[in-house]
Amino acid sequence: MALAEPMEIAILDAVRQLPSDRLAGVLNYVRGLSADGVLDPEVYAGITPGGMSFEIPPGQIKHFLCLLVDTLGVEQVTVSFEEKGGGFVKYTYWPEALELELDGIREYLTDPSFLVEFEGGALYAGGDGCFSLRASLAAVQMRRLIEGVLNLSGFDLYQHKEITGAALFDGWMVVYK
Repeated sequence: MALAEPMEIAILDAVRQLPSDRLAGVLNYVRGLSADGVLDPEVYAGITPGGMSFEIPPGQIKHFLCLLVDTLGVEQVTVSFEEKGGGFVKYTYWPEALELELDGIREYLTDPSFLVEFEGGALYAGGDGCFSLRASLAAVQMRRLIEGVLNLSGFDLYQHKEITGAALFDGWMVVYK
């Protein structure tokens, strides 16, 4: 794990103080300032007005989608995306079959056209593991999603009680309250 520079620590401390409804906008602004992507989190899960936003490593997207479906207790999931030939396809899956079925479309999980719809919400892809969830969520569901996303990368939030988000920056975990 690399040690953070004083400037990076100051920036991360300032970001921790943000209200949750401004966090996504400020993170996008900070990402824009970083020409080399140093401040872009490898992993992120946070609460936004109307849902949550996520940054998931490409190799973990399938596991994240299964976590999402399990946490929200949905009965059916509809996945759509633009195929390489230009046409859109749509598949509907039962939660029990989702993990296996996602193996067949693995190459599209990082595509910006990727969309997951379910009763009560939708998960929009921004590409390369960036997702925006629009759904009415209970506090316990948001907490479980934040914890689950961090657990996929080997981190644990057990010592933090009230959180609105968490991110991994160059091996350092930042928790937003």
